[in-house]
Amino acid sequence: PKKSAAHLTDRFFSFAIDYLVISPFVFFLLYLTFNNGLSFWRAQPTAPENELFKLIFAFSFAVFFSLIQSAFIAAWRATPGQYFLKIRIEFHEPQTQIFFRSFFRQISFWGSFLLLGIPFMSMMTSRSRQTFYDRIADVSVVSRKDEPDFFNFEKEYKYWQAFMATLVLFT
Repeated sequence: PKKSAAHLTDRFFSFAIDYLVISPFVFFLLYLTFNNGLSFWRAQPTAPENELFKLIFAFSFAVFFSLIQSAFIAAWRATPGQYFLKIRIEFHEPQTQIFFRSFFRQISFWGSFLLLGIPFMSMMTSRSRQTFYDRIADVSVVSRKDEPDFFNFEKEYKYWQAFMATLVLFT
């Protein structure tokens, strides 16, 4: 079957799921990495050094988050949220250095927020629904909902129960 481009809503919700799943691990890594800086920040919240620390902390969050997402993409061609929503990243030619290409794509995703979301809007003008950072990394995000041999999550009640229990516990 012909693969169709993933919809904007699927991509948005896949990121929301990724954020819920991956963020606890990222914050744990950040805590281990910046334990002394966080202690200083709590002890002296008005210190001028904290402004630079906040910037470094936010940048490190984006890098750690991107590294974890890139590892998922390199291994399974999808992040947890994308896998759940049956979308997949397909690399165009050449299919080499997938981890580094996906890492560059993910870092460019975070950079899109700094540019006020304008690179996101390129998805609406592209026939293949590619964002600016998808074009840079030479990838497509496609839907797998029509593939008959793909695992059908919606029909498995126990997985929905597990997902809702995890969401409630996380919240």
